[in-house]
Amino acid sequence: MRIYASLVMMLLHLLLVEFSSKCRHFFFFLKYMPDAADIKIESISQDIEITLIDERKVFAQAKSAQDSTTIKDQKEKFKDAIISLARNPYKDNQLVYISNIPDTFKSAPNFFNNSIIPYNDCLAGIQKEIDDTILSISKTLQKKKKEKDPLKIRKLEQIKEKVENFHKENLYISTIYPYYGNEKNRYTIIGDSVLSF
Repeated sequence: MRIYASLVMMLLHLLLVEFSSKCRHFFFFLKYMPDAADIKIESISQDIEITLIDERKVFAQAKSAQDSTTIKDQKEKFKDAIISLARNPYKDNQLVYISNIPDTFKSAPNFFNNSIIPYNDCLAGIQKEIDDTILSISKTLQKKKKEKDPLKIRKLEQIKEKVENFHKENLYISTIYPYYGNEKNRYTIIGDSVLSF
């Protein structure tokens, strides 16, 4: 019961103090709150790390843009997230890319519309884009081997190996859209969502 009280307090803090910069976290917390035993924001491992009651973990890499309609590097943000998520243990865990960028995947824009969808449930076109992106990361890391510093070379080799062995079956993707309603009602509507939960 104490975990629920602290999670609700954290959510209210996000709502009242930091909502504009942390909205993607808010939706994410609502999804996992019933099964959460512990939540860390900006942990050593990821932007969000949730330990579930059954001791499995959810590692989330959150990427955002102030104006998601003008961003030109959607895929670069996704690539950065994959590199970061590849460093986490995958067995029995969820690796989540969460963003406010609606068109990361051109084959089906808005597919993730305020939901969290596993790689295995994605459309074939999106799966292909993800596969191609992971392959592209590996090729890019291969080109960086021209580095002179042996420590940096070893680190790049380790990252490349982890990316090449990325467990896509543990990947979940979410796109969280901002609130576009009447500004006067923003916190009432969000507060009602929290309370109804």
